[in-house]
Amino acid sequence: MVVGRPALVVPDDLAWTLWGVDPYADGLRPVSDAGSARRVLLPDRLPGPLGDALRRLVEDLPADRRVEVRAAPALGGRRLERVLAARTVDEDDDEEEGGGHDGDHHGDMMAITGSPGSDGLVMEPIDTVLGPLAGPLPGGLAISVRLAGDVVEDCRVDALLEAEEIALDRPPDALAPSAWGAVLSAASDERPERPWAAVAAVELERAVSHVAWLRTLARLLGWAMLVDGCTAALAALAAARREPDADDLNRSLDALASLRGVVRGRRMGARTRGRAVVDVATVAAHGLTGPVARAAGHAEDARSNDAAYAALGFTPVVEGDGDARARTVLRHAEAIAAVELAAAALVRREAGAHPLPAPFADAGGWVVEGPRGPLRAWHENGAVLCSAAGADAARTVAARSAIGQEWGGALVCLASFDLSPWRVGA
Repeated sequence: MVVGRPALVVPDDLAWTLWGVDPYADGLRPVSDAGSARRVLLPDRLPGPLGDALRRLVEDLPADRRVEVRAAPALGGRRLERVLAARTVDEDDDEEEGGGHDGDHHGDMMAITGSPGSDGLVMEPIDTVLGPLAGPLPGGLAISVRLAGDVVEDCRVDALLEAEEIALDRPPDALAPSAWGAVLSAASDERPERPWAAVAAVELERAVSHVAWLRTLARLLGWAMLVDGCTAALAALAAARREPDADDLNRSLDALASLRGVVRGRRMGARTRGRAVVDVATVAAHGLTGPVARAAGHAEDARSNDAAYAALGFTPVVEGDGDARARTVLRHAEAIAAVELAAAALVRREAGAHPLPAPFADAGGWVVEGPRGPLRAWHENGAVLCSAAGADAARTVAARSAIGQEWGGALVCLASFDLSPWRVGA
């Protein structure tokens, strides 16, 4: 059962988990309702577009809420204003901690006013914006919707974050620091050090990203057992990322395997099957990439053309239905495959395998298959340029998939795409 102090986690718990600080492991229970939060976890720096949203949230909190500011080096932007840090208090709170899910009921809870139609339902359209903070989706996404009753008539998803500068310690997308670090290192050095270790780091980050996303989905669904299972798997993965060895990797695989029945089970299918279907034609028309494309049967994966991955026997994971369930099943299967690839890469590192295929090389530049799709870097006019193909398209297609859905179902549709709030390069 999920227990812990209800906490407002900024920008979101997925980001902190990727940075190596799992709020759940620290005894926090992330919630989206700022009023119910007893704690607030903030990064010491925050991208500018989130400053006003954060200020409004913190100013509206009761004075007895504990605010904790921690370093998050992957984020750019300005340091938090003193007025925010000054609200930090050291007193512990003695409230009884709740269990189960976080109490964020995002479905069917919005008050609608107006005149009833012929069927007796009130259908006056209202416009609202979800995010960019304290929502069930990643911090930095703004979801603009028009509702008729509880049905989405129109939807737009905007990514508000953009890297102010590109550096190895400050990647263009803070949700994939290891993957961006690998491709930028390759672009800078043209011969990355310890290539097998770099492959292992990218794959373990993929596994953490996919499982942290699954936990976010479970929280949205109010599914405490799956939240707990993901948290246990993430604890094993965190140990493997710090100092990977065979025991940690095997524990990670065992924890991930224990989730298979839940991910593929009837309850998950009832909430995700047939929702937000993406077919191969849509993939081609919009240039979708990554897990969204592979869940629709499109097998493209940057790792397929990588000599280092070929040496590890890599084959892409592919599903065919293209719906929210297929994306869920695929990410879980990719997480398992990622740990297996990391283990194989580390075996080759320990054995001093030669010759070492140069990983991440691509015609005209370098490419890494990140958790959400390919990340590219190349030289142009003496500068290193970057792109994350498919990210903008995913936001567009996700927004369209929400139209016609009831509000709770629309959130599941949007969450199933694992959208990044970061806009990257060309």
